[in-house]
Amino acid sequence: MSAQEIRDIEIDNKYGLGEIYRNVGWTRLTLFHIERNSSGGSTRWPVAEIDVVDHPSKDGCNAHTEVKVSIRNDVKLASHGIEVDHNKKHLRHPNDVIERGTVNSVITRLKESEFVTEPYSLYVCMRHVEDFWVKGDFWSNDP
Repeated sequence: MSAQEIRDIEIDNKYGLGEIYRNVGWTRLTLFHIERNSSGGSTRWPVAEIDVVDHPSKDGCNAHTEVKVSIRNDVKLASHGIEVDHNKKHLRHPNDVIERGTVNSVITRLKESEFVTEPYSLYVCMRHVEDFWVKGDFWSNDP
């Protein structure tokens, strides 16, 4: 599939994949929680980044696809959908943000779209970044 075809993949009525980034052997997608209203509008909350990496055969390990679901720690499931609470103190459990059935549905859709092939490994983790900084010439003005 091309990047345009995968731009918005519906997982179910509350989740979808989008914002694809690709490089050789690596793909990143964003998992969005979608809330729709009665007048046809919707909001999309990014809740996780999904990295799909093709690993070659090396050191006795067969070639495989690695899927890492990095879930935001500063959001949680609430009765009305997703609540952004800017949590920086406590590490949440993945089920506090995304139900296991949703993760399974994401993997199914990625397999159907041929982003994931067997054998594959799946990592589901919380992203809890306490400090991030960049040093040096990170950005370039070159076109």
